[in-house]
Parts: sequence; C-alpha cells; structure tokens
Amino acid sequence: MTYNFPVEFDVGSVLPSVKEITDTVNDSMSAFGFNEKMSIRGELLQMIVNTPRELTDEENETIREAAQTTITEAFPQYQVKVGKGLLQ
Repeated sequence: MTYNFPVEFDVGSVLPSVKEITDTVNDSMSAFGFNEKMSIRGELLQMIVNTPRELTDEENETIREAAQTTITEAFPQYQVKVGKGLLQ
C-alpha cells in the first residue's frame, strides 16, 4: 500500500514579495473591520509512505503527527502543515 501525505507551507514565509501582498491585503481588511487574515499556501512536497497493509486511522494520524512535528521543528518559519495520508 502506498500513502501520499501532502505537505504545505506558507508561501509568504518563503517569498518576501508574497508576504508584502498578504500584509497589505490584511491591513486593508483590518481597516474595514475584518479580523480574518489571508495567507497563501503552496504544496511543498508529498511524503510517500509504503506499507505492507492498509493503515488504520490511528496509524495514519501517528505518521502525520510525527512528520508534522519533525518538519515544524526543522523549519518553524515556514508554517508547515502535513495533511492526512491518502491511499493511492
């Protein structure tokens, strides 16, 4: 079995020009009373996990959490988000 865990990141944390745009939009929204914050996310990579059998939901979540923790500790500035593993 092959699982694909999508890994996303905050584009503004990597590209200063994107951060400027989102900051400008967020400042404008805030001036009109909107507290929501816009961000632009991109897919960084796909983590592929091969297993001899189908994973339980708990196993899938354990793998996702371990990847999330490891990547976040290594690259905290990128606001990485690891999604649930999807069976391919």
